[in-house]
Amino acid sequence: MECPYCQHLSVMITSVPEEIERENERQKVCHERKMRTWMANGSKGSAPRRGQYQSTKFACYCCIQHCGLQETGFGCWCCSQYGPVLGVSDASLGGNVVCTCAICTCRCKIEFFAHERQKISISAEEVRRNEASNSKSRNQIPIQQAAFG
Repeated sequence: MECPYCQHLSVMITSVPEEIERENERQKVCHERKMRTWMANGSKGSAPRRGQYQSTKFACYCCIQHCGLQETGFGCWCCSQYGPVLGVSDASLGGNVVCTCAICTCRCKIEFFAHERQKISISAEEVRRNEASNSKSRNQIPIQQAAFG
C-alpha cells in the first residue's frame, strides 16, 4: 500500500483487524438493541445514535528503512531490489557518502486510519504544489527587472 503522505510503498498495518471487526460488530449490536427499545417505546424523541466504528490503523516506516550502502540493499526494500544509489549528503548532514534512493532519504513516519487516507493524500498534494509554485516563483526574474536591469 502506498503512503498517502510520501507516496512510498512502506506502509504496514498496525492494528489487529480481528479486534476492529469485533468492536464494530459490538457497536452494531448495541445500536440495534437501542433502536428496538426506542421503537418499542413509541419512537419518541430523537433516535439513538450509532457509536463510532473503528477503522484500521496504518503507519509508514520509511524513517527506519536504510540500506547503509550494503551491496545487498538489506534494510531498504527499494535498495534490495535495485541496489543502493551512491551520493553525497548535504553539507548540513556532514557531506558524507550515503545512499540517496528515495526510500533511504525519506523520513516519513506518519500514522493514519484507513478512513483518513484520502484527506491526508489531498493535503500532502496541496503542500507539494505550493512548494513547487514557490520554488518556480523564486527562480523567475520579474519582467521589469529583466527588461531594465
